[in-house]
This record gives sequence, C-alpha cells and structure tokens, in this order.
Amino acid sequence: MHAKKTALKLFVFAAGALFFIASVLLIGFLKDPSGTILGTVWCNGVSPCDNAGEPAVTVSGFIRISQINFTVYPEKREPAVNNWDTIAGVVIENCTTLNQFTYNNIATDTAGYGTINVPIANPVPDGDYRFFIRGYSHLNEEFNCYTLDTVSPDIDLYLEGKELLAGETSNTYDNYINSLDMSVLIGDLFTGSYLSDLNQDSEVNGLDFGNQIYNLFVSGD
Repeated sequence: MHAKKTALKLFVFAAGALFFIASVLLIGFLKDPSGTILGTVWCNGVSPCDNAGEPAVTVSGFIRISQINFTVYPEKREPAVNNWDTIAGVVIENCTTLNQFTYNNIATDTAGYGTINVPIANPVPDGDYRFFIRGYSHLNEEFNCYTLDTVSPDIDLYLEGKELLAGETSNTYDNYINSLDMSVLIGDLFTGSYLSDLNQDSEVNGLDFGNQIYNLFVSGD
C-alpha cells in the first residue's frame, strides 16, 4: 500500500513537471521578437499587460513670461528728479537665439518705470534677453542681457550708467541726430511740444536746443 502511494505521488509530480515544461516551450515558440504572444504583450511571461500597446507619453514646453518690468532714464531732464516719463519703443533679443520681440508705445511713469504686458498670442520663453530702448525723442540705446522668467523681476537699466540720448525729433525716425531734427525743434520753439521739449520743463526753448546740439551727428545703437 505504501509503495502504491509513493508511486502515485511520483506520477503526479512528474505530470506537473512535464506540463510546466511544455507550457514554457509553447510560450517560447509562440513569442515573437517584439515581445508579444499571439498579438498580446505579456509583462511577466505569464499574464498579459493591462496597458499593452499604449505609446509612451512625452511632455515638453517652456515657461511663458506674462510681464516685463524695466526702469530707464531719459537724459538732461529739468527738474532732474521724478521727471523721467517717456513713450518708449522696446525690443528684447534672446542672447542665445537672437530671436527678437518688439513692443511699441510703452509708457513709462515719472520714475522711469515701464511695464510690458506680453500678449498670449506671441509668447516670450524664459531666458536671457538683451534690451534695446528708444524714447519718444531719443536715440535707440542697447543694454545688457538680463534673465527673464515668470518672477517678472524689475530690470533697472539705469544701473548700467546709460541714459536715453535726446534730440531725435525728425518726422522720419532714422536713429541719427542731424539738421532734420534741428529744423523740427526750431519750428517748435516757445511751444509746449512734447516731442521737442527734450528736458520736459513745459516749454521748447534754448535749453532743449542746447541738448540737441550736444548730440548732433550721434547715431543710436
């Protein structure tokens, strides 16, 4: 009786082992080089994957800048304190790619502070940017590279020791002060022209003419 039980156990063990070996061989035969078995991806060689065949997800993008704040001073204002407002044209240039973004008619306040609200339709990626700024009656001035990101730091361009040079008053902006600019200013003498009142003392006079003469034949950046 004991011999029969032993023989039965050996038979069951042998049958199980043969079934396992046969299953492994069958799976290996059916599995193609892509790792699928009969069109199904098997994660552990025994059970199919829950999300078989789904493509990998790749996420990319950049941080969008919504606002750029800067401070810039036009030269030779009278009075010389809290009298730095102008209407500026601003170009920022990526210091690596050289891609440019242009913003016109940016009004600065009496402290020289201006804000650019970056349109969603033309986003500015975060990075380092060089500033080019010209005032309403001024030559274009180039400034250094500054890091712009979502923190919207206040870029104080005056710390570079540069001011916007005054005297560009001609009807056609050529970024060069010459006789065309002088003729416009002379025509505005003793008026309150915002364009020709270079020192912003409320009247176009000899002081403004002197400022323009000082920058005669100077070109902007």
